[in-house]
Amino acid sequence: SDASFLKEVVKMLLWLNDYEKMNHLIGICDIKVQNLPFIKFMKACALAHLGSLDEAEEILMENGGLDIPDIREGENSTSQVYLFIQQKRAEQKGIPFDPQKIQVPFLLDLRMSGD
Repeated sequence: SDASFLKEVVKMLLWLNDYEKMNHLIGICDIKVQNLPFIKFMKACALAHLGSLDEAEEILMENGGLDIPDIREGENSTSQVYLFIQQKRAEQKGIPFDPQKIQVPFLLDLRMSGD
């Protein structure tokens, strides 16, 4: 039930690429903690890497795009996960993937651009 502790643990597990453990820990947490935007994002990240692309994208796209107050402008983690999902879908279909041609949804695209 300690959201701050869980955030640090899932960040560490992300760094270790232990997506199964991330997904498991989030799943056994209090529902209030599971519904925190950052925790939802981490669940989407874990699910994407575990191959549950539709479920991961559904979480990312809820309410027009998951708004995550813990993530600041310039950080690219949300756009990276979205692009990862699109890349895996392209691979499944056997089509070329060009991240420059993918429109990342507004709320997920915190990348800084020179445009």
